[in-house]
Amino acid sequence: MFKFLHKFTVFFVFFSAFIISDALAAGYSCPTYKRYTSCSYGYYMTSSSSSTTCNTTPTAGNACRPCTAYGSGYSCPGGTDCPKKIITCSAGYYLPSKTTSCSRCTANYYCPGGTYVQSDSIDQGRTACPKGFPTSAAGATSKNRCYFNIPAGTEAFWSSESYAPTTYPCSEKYYCKAFKYYPTSSESSYKIACPTRYPLSASGSDSKQDCYVTIPALGYIKGTVTGNELDDGVFPFTPCSSVINSYCPGGKLYYGTTGENIGLESCPTNYPYSAASSDAITDCYASVQAGYYMSSSGKKICPVGTYKGSHNVYYNNTSTCSNCSSGWTDGGPGSTSSEECRKNIPAGSWFNGFSVQLCPSGEYSEAHYVTSSSSSPSSGCSVCPDYAPFSPTGAEGVAACGRLLHIGDSTLYLRSGKKTIPSLNILIDGKQFYGNLSTSITSQFKIKSGSTTYSLYDDTMD
Repeated sequence: MFKFLHKFTVFFVFFSAFIISDALAAGYSCPTYKRYTSCSYGYYMTSSSSSTTCNTTPTAGNACRPCTAYGSGYSCPGGTDCPKKIITCSAGYYLPSKTTSCSRCTANYYCPGGTYVQSDSIDQGRTACPKGFPTSAAGATSKNRCYFNIPAGTEAFWSSESYAPTTYPCSEKYYCKAFKYYPTSSESSYKIACPTRYPLSASGSDSKQDCYVTIPALGYIKGTVTGNELDDGVFPFTPCSSVINSYCPGGKLYYGTTGENIGLESCPTNYPYSAASSDAITDCYASVQAGYYMSSSGKKICPVGTYKGSHNVYYNNTSTCSNCSSGWTDGGPGSTSSEECRKNIPAGSWFNGFSVQLCPSGEYSEAHYVTSSSSSPSSGCSVCPDYAPFSPTGAEGVAACGRLLHIGDSTLYLRSGKKTIPSLNILIDGKQFYGNLSTSITSQFKIKSGSTTYSLYDDTMD
């Protein structure tokens, strides 16, 4: 029984194969088994073998046609995709997705150009600039057209083009210009050493005008600096010990500066003097004559009651006058020393070293002064002259000395100088003396002149 079944199986397989083979022969069709679900690369799918129109949905009777059936200038990726147009872009252009025309390369990318197959999902022929050189102008054609913007006064260090550079201030003794640094740039193209004549600069300098030469204190550049001197020269410095009324503070002479005797500064007009080898404006001074002082607005005379000797006042400083000792403040303005401090003594008085006293009878004094340094005389009053030996207490000047006129039981004092006009004139021993007349002071002695009656009085009645 087993052998029979075996033989039957072989027969059935053979018979089935015969039937299928006969069904595929001419005159037979099985359209449900003739559907293409995918085409090979270089072919595209159509709805029939006679059609050239792309059909992306598999249907009965469809066909895979060679790409050339669609037309020239196309590429067929296979599968169910329609043919894609082949597009060539020039350098500086790329093919955006979903388009069939090239566009100019955008900024911060580079586009070398080439031939591309239309895509609905990606841009082709455009590459972003690397992190180390992230910037480019529109239309860049290669990576070498990408650059990094180095700001003025800055330099940069690259570890690789894949990483953003490290920036830091331009080194001292150099200046760094704003620069577009390309992969092919050299450092010297933006970082420049200061010239020999102006060899120094501060960190972060961005122009040649930031380069300078140091002028030493107590030195200056004699003559004219035109700004056109050769960069590789050196400046000779002249010692400041050869000049007065100026100062040499030292400092910096920047590239391009012009001028005369740079580093030599004249003292200001209100402090015009200085000694040789001065190195600061504070060495300048004003010479103030005795009796004056220096205020914030200029020289002024010392006021009454003060004094000052000649002196020097240095820049931005002032001076003051010294006060006379108490009791000796009657000196005039412009006193030059304490010896000119004084006390004014009124006429008819004298100073005994402690207080002012009236001159005694028979003596007189004019208005005068004594100084703190002068020794007081034993009597500050003078004795009346022999021809006029009398004076009342406190006689003010020699004209107050006179004679006594006895009239009956009364005595009148006659002066040697006139005090009133009119006055009574009396000649005694060849000397003229004068009696005082008044219409407001009444005495027992009356003199009538015309219609006016005068009283005769002496100074002791004032």
